[in-house]
Amino acid sequence: MDTEPKTVPGRSGSLWCFDVDVSADLVVAVYAGRDRSILRAYSQPKLLGASWNPAAPVLAREVPLGGDAFAPGGTAYAVETQGQHAYVGLGDGGIARVNLRSGAVEPGPRGVGPRSKVRDLSLAGNHLYAAAERSIGGGLLELDLTQAWGPDMAVLSHGGEQLLGCGVDTQAQQVVLGAGS
Repeated sequence: MDTEPKTVPGRSGSLWCFDVDVSADLVVAVYAGRDRSILRAYSQPKLLGASWNPAAPVLAREVPLGGDAFAPGGTAYAVETQGQHAYVGLGDGGIARVNLRSGAVEPGPRGVGPRSKVRDLSLAGNHLYAAAERSIGGGLLELDLTQAWGPDMAVLSHGGEQLLGCGVDTQAQQVVLGAGS
């Protein structure tokens, strides 16, 4: 993950891109600014023969992230896609799931929120891992995605403090963590 966010030109000049993921047919990015966060899904450029289509990706959907369903200060730091869903790490706002077809935003488990600042996400099969920065309610969090998504989901905490990143090595069957100093 690129640790330096990039500015968005044009109408979103006050937003920064924090993370990008690629699904089967979309490039999904999360942007955050001082007062808002959004998810943008773009069509992927198509390979034409031996070269890429010169046309820029087209914005397919823009979804505001925030409002009553999330804790104040939910900054979109991370995104992971699986099928028709994008999972978004919203810092103090916990984790949300976005339906990429409809744009519906569903808040995640109550156990992930203001006390566990979600900084990064990683998917492995039916498990979503979250790196949470705060020592109270922080560390490595695991969600079993075979459960019904929503506020009542069980969250397994593996402990740790001040985690800023996580990734999954599926061949070695391990989760790799990045921590602050």
